Amino acid sequence: MLEKNKTWELVDRPTDKPVICVKWIYKTKLNLDGTVQKNKARLVAKGYSQKPGIDFNKTFAPVARQDTIRTLVALAAQKGWKLFQVYRLKKALYGLKQALRAWYEEINSYFTKVGFQRSPSEATLYVKAAESGIIIVSLYVDDIIYIGSSKALMMEFKIEMMMQYEMTDLDLLHHFLGL
Repeated sequence: MLEKNKTWELVDRPTDKPVICVKWIYKTKLNLDGTVQKNKARLVAKGYSQKPGIDFNKTFAPVARQDTIRTLVALAAQKGWKLFQVYRLKKALYGLKQALRAWYEEINSYFTKVGFQRSPSEATLYVKAAESGIIIVSLYVDDIIYIGSSKALMMEFKIEMMMQYEMTDLDLLHHFLGL
């Protein structure tokens, strides 16, 4: 996966730069009933060893507030809409301090290009109105949660996102951190 995504390239080590080490993280993902869904292994960078101004400059990236996620859940329940989730498979290594900011800048640019309007009060909330309905999207780190008034519009969004970015379709939202 790391080679397929072109996560890195082999270069000569610069004499004036430290190497950022990596480590493996193992996790067991469970189904709602507690049975094992799958075992996962993730190679992560030891970002805590990065030095500001040397290895990175800016790291801030907005994350959806829990109130925003709860509002989406309430709106979906009130309107009878289904709540879906996709998970982005990262190109950058997990653990780098600047990875989340780079992802946010990329997805914000893409959403703006395809006609979404970003909320002026919540930088991770996007709305797109079309003739066929409305779709509302919220970003929470690398999870994308979305609701909409039209099944066709929702399917179109999911297909476009999966074509644009390598993503896992988590289908209906069953579990979300903090809810």
